[in-house]
Amino acid sequence: MDVTEMINWGWRKRLPLIRQTESAECGVACLAMIAGWHGHRVDMRTLRAECHVSQLGMTFSQLMACAEGLNLSGRVIRLELDELHLLAVPCILYWDMNHFTVLRRVRGQTLELHDPARGLLKMTLQEANRHFTGIAMELTPTHRFETRDRREKIRLTTLIGKTHGLKPALARIFCFAVALEVLALLGPLINQLVIDEVLVALDASLLTLIVIAMLLMTGTQMLLELARQWATLTMAVNFNMQWTANVFHHLLRLPISWFEARNMGDISAKFDAVDTIQDTLTTTLLEAFLDVLLVVGTLSMMFFYSAKLTLVALAAAAVYGLLRLCWFSTLRKAAQDSWNAGTEESSHFLESLRGVLSLRVNGALMPRESAWRNLNVARAMPNCAKAN
Repeated sequence: MDVTEMINWGWRKRLPLIRQTESAECGVACLAMIAGWHGHRVDMRTLRAECHVSQLGMTFSQLMACAEGLNLSGRVIRLELDELHLLAVPCILYWDMNHFTVLRRVRGQTLELHDPARGLLKMTLQEANRHFTGIAMELTPTHRFETRDRREKIRLTTLIGKTHGLKPALARIFCFAVALEVLALLGPLINQLVIDEVLVALDASLLTLIVIAMLLMTGTQMLLELARQWATLTMAVNFNMQWTANVFHHLLRLPISWFEARNMGDISAKFDAVDTIQDTLTTTLLEAFLDVLLVVGTLSMMFFYSAKLTLVALAAAAVYGLLRLCWFSTLRKAAQDSWNAGTEESSHFLESLRGVLSLRVNGALMPRESAWRNLNVARAMPNCAKAN
C-alpha cells in the first residue's frame, strides 16, 4: 500500500495519481485513476493488456469500451469551460486535441487536474481555456462494480533477482554492526564507572586500567568501522555490477514495440535509476536497519536508568516523525515532478545531438536551445520547491 494511502484520515476519498509510462496511454492512466477512486485498484500493466492500447492512443469510444470492462458506465458530454463545475468529478477531460487528463475538482476559478504526463496541476479557467477542447466524459460505477485490488505485487526477491554473494556480505556487515553497537553502548557504562568508583575512591590504578581499556576499545571500534565500510563498499560495487548487467541483458531483449512506445530520455533515466535503487537497497536501507538496532539498544539502556526520561525522548521523536510525515506528500510530488522534467530534458538533449546536422541546415539552433533552457528550468524548479 502506498504511504499516502496509509495516512488518509478518512475525511474524503483520495484520487490516486498514476503516471503514464508510454506515450499513448494517457487514457488508460485516467481510467486507472478514476477506477481507483471508486475502489477498484488496478495497475497500468494489467489495464494496458486488457484495453489493447495501440501506439496511436485511444478514442472516446475505445475508452468507454475499456471502462465497461471495469464496470464503469461512461457518458460523453460537450460543454463550455464555465460549466466544468457541473460535472461529476473525478471525470476525464479531452486536452489539447491529443491528450486525456482527469479533473479532480473545481474550486472557484481554479481547476485541479491529475495529468498522467505532468502530474498534479492547478490552473485558472483562463489558463485552461488554451487546452480544454469542450469535451468531457463522466464515469459512474454500474451495479456490477466491485471494490478490489488487482495491482500486481512485486516482491523484493523478484526485484533483486539472482545475485551472487549477497547473503554472505550482508551477514558480515551485520556482525560488524552488532560488534560496533556493543562497543558504543559500553561507553556510558565506562563513564559511570569512572564517576562512581574512580572519582569517589580516588583509585588511580583502576583509572589506569580504564584508560587502557578505553584505548583498546577505541582502536577496536576504528578497525571494525573500517571493516564494515569496506564490506559495504565491496558489496555495493559487486551488487551494482551484477544488477546493471542483468537489467541491460533484459533491456536488449524487450520487444521493439516497447521501445517505440517510449522516448529515449525516459529509458535512459530509468536505466540510470538502477544505481539509485541499488544504493537504496544496499546502503540506505542497511544503514537504516543498523540505526534501528542502535536506537533500540540505546532506548533499552535509557529505560534501565530512567523510564520517565525515555518516554520524553520517545514523545519528542514521535512529534518529529509526525512533522516529517506531514511534509511527505509535498516532497514526493517535488521528486516526481523533478523526475518527469528530467526525462523530458534528457530526451530533448539526446534528440538534439542526433539531429544537430538538420538543426544547423534549417537554422533551428536558437529555438532548439531556447526550448532546452525552458526544460532545464522546469527540471530545477521542483528541487527549489523541495528545498523551500
